[in-house]
Amino acid sequence: MRIRFWVMTLIFLMFFGMPYNKVEAREDQKAERFGNLAVLVIMDRISLEDLEEAHTPNIDKLINSGCIGLMNTNTAGSRNQKNAYATIGAGTRAVNSQRGHLAFNALDEYEGYRGDELYKQCMGIDIKPSNIVNLGAVQMVRNNKEQKHKVVPGMLGQQLRENGITTVVLGNEDTGEQIKRNITAIAMDTGGIIDCGKINDDLLMDKSDRPFGVMTDYEGLLEEFDKYARPTSFIAIQLGDTSRAEDFRLYTSDEMLLRYRIKAIEEGDAFIGRLLERMDLEKDIFILASPYPNAKAMEVNNRLTPVILAGRGIHKGWATSSTTKRAGVITNLDIAATILDYFRIEKPAVMLGNPIYSTENGRDREELVAFNKRLFTIYNNRPGLLKGYTSALIFIPIIAVAVLIYRGQHSKGLKPMLVGAMSVPLIYLLLPIIMGESMWYNAALAIALVILTTFVISHLLKGNIRALIGLCVITAVLVIADLLMGAPLIKESPLGYDVIAGARYYGIGNELTGVVIGSAMVSAFGILNFWGNKKVLSLGKYVLVIILAFITFVIISPRLGANVGGGIGSFIGFGTGIAMLFKDRMSIKQLLFILAGLTIFLMCIFVWDWLRPDNSQTHIGRTLTLIEEEGIISLFTTAYRKLDMNIRLIKYTIWSRVFLVSLFIIVALLYRPVGLLKEVMEENKILGYGLLGAAVGGIASLFVNDSGIVTAATTMIYVTPTIVYMVVEKYWSKKEKEAHVYESVAGQEKI
Repeated sequence: MRIRFWVMTLIFLMFFGMPYNKVEAREDQKAERFGNLAVLVIMDRISLEDLEEAHTPNIDKLINSGCIGLMNTNTAGSRNQKNAYATIGAGTRAVNSQRGHLAFNALDEYEGYRGDELYKQCMGIDIKPSNIVNLGAVQMVRNNKEQKHKVVPGMLGQQLRENGITTVVLGNEDTGEQIKRNITAIAMDTGGIIDCGKINDDLLMDKSDRPFGVMTDYEGLLEEFDKYARPTSFIAIQLGDTSRAEDFRLYTSDEMLLRYRIKAIEEGDAFIGRLLERMDLEKDIFILASPYPNAKAMEVNNRLTPVILAGRGIHKGWATSSTTKRAGVITNLDIAATILDYFRIEKPAVMLGNPIYSTENGRDREELVAFNKRLFTIYNNRPGLLKGYTSALIFIPIIAVAVLIYRGQHSKGLKPMLVGAMSVPLIYLLLPIIMGESMWYNAALAIALVILTTFVISHLLKGNIRALIGLCVITAVLVIADLLMGAPLIKESPLGYDVIAGARYYGIGNELTGVVIGSAMVSAFGILNFWGNKKVLSLGKYVLVIILAFITFVIISPRLGANVGGGIGSFIGFGTGIAMLFKDRMSIKQLLFILAGLTIFLMCIFVWDWLRPDNSQTHIGRTLTLIEEEGIISLFTTAYRKLDMNIRLIKYTIWSRVFLVSLFIIVALLYRPVGLLKEVMEENKILGYGLLGAAVGGIASLFVNDSGIVTAATTMIYVTPTIVYMVVEKYWSKKEKEAHVYESVAGQEKI
């Protein structure tokens, strides 16, 4: 009883006494901000490299006094320019509408009707002569109702209007004949209305040597800015020329396209310099952003665009937010949250972004360019490396069972294959240390390291089951240690996650969650199975409880792993293994005890994160905020979205095949070779409990995570090969005994 008391005390202290693992905001950035003038300048379809090639003294000055970062440009639909603007305005991933680019000043004519008349046709509402309207707003709302998460197009403009902030839009991307006013999707309210501004072709001038024969009238743009620049205003400005240059790419040579782009950036830079003369960055905030990348960047999958901030509360460094918790990276969801935060307007829960702030370090733009290159290298390498590994995970177990059943005498050669298959997660974790740019180079390097690791581990641990246990210990320890250090390896590992895909930016992903569950269970229970005498086993059970509780906490902690589904899976899996270890069986009472403990544990974690400051919260705490604002129905909406994602992944991802093959192999071994698996499990009961717990944990993750099939599959990386390995050992043990008996009998007959 005394031992149990101290175990529970240690677990409690461990759960709530961990240090923060996040990019810290400066203290003075947390101070109250007083909204004056917020200006968002759009210089679209450019990359960070484009800014490097152009002469931009004013942008350089902004970077030296403010912060620069890379912006993820994901949307709720296809990655296109229209959806990118709608996403920024909604503050959550959104889609646009077919007419989302059609916007007009109230008194401007289009196809024989004024803008206010066209708007009344759609909405039945009269507007002011000073207003700007987006004619695609109604369809935009309808399109976003089909999303699995709640999306409110125009939420930024709506919140600004309700709090007395004037919304202004200036400029366009018109190409002379084609109207392109996507910027209105950023500043409009939920009805598609913007307070004032000018977006018509009065802000264009004829220029025969420019794309489509037009360019932005920067003098006119400045005059309009002077007209509308007042305190408590939000002004969105579309420079337009960089976007027109990109739209012209199909009609011009690569050399001319580059010339047009650089010229547009440099003229935009000159405009920004004159604009900044009219602003007071001690009070105002200035944001320069590119909502969508250009074709040249997209060709190499560089889908991150530059964003620069300067003004009140912004200091020199790299931009980040609590959405990404990663220096140098923000999302397009964060821009709306930053503007609302500047005006001291509380962000509604449906807006998933968070205010942008600058990191303490003052790393320069050149380092950010190198960082950007590293990120799209990871993005390009990851699919090939994962596909190769998952293919091996499908074929190696099948080959192993086939050899065992039909060519048992050759089964010794299976051992290195099984060790190699289980060593890949460890190699992929360490690969970022020496990763190159080429996928083929990295694949060859990984194969070489797998062969070396297999040889070393098998040789040192004599090629028996201890080889697998030792490998699992090393893998689990290194993944947990990396998480405690801020996940520097996980962030770049092929089994981790990448910024461009944008499914996760921090903590531990579903792939490595399964790796931790599987390797931890095999190593912990394996050590007790093979090295635990009666005295050691008695104390070892409680040590094991502490270790597995610690791992569960690391996986789910908002400060560390921040993986709720993985935490639930590990809790259930570890709980199953521990219950079997203590009671040698799983009863209904024990199951209910595990589920009750899980419920209390989850409530503590969610409330703990919810009570933390907004800029420190993760998606865990924000879930409670969403429930608080939207009601309990939002929880069911989230659950439905995750379930839908899981079902789609099960249908299409190769990880589902890995999981199904793993289950098939275990079932096949129950029947052939006859009786071997049963004997193995009876002789290694404790390890068997661990394997069962790992499998249960993986399957539990399958049902509670939006990509739980991935966790389930990677958990089986350690379950199935371990079982096959033990069956092979048992097969040869029996063969050797039979040979020894045969030799003894033959010797006696000779005598």
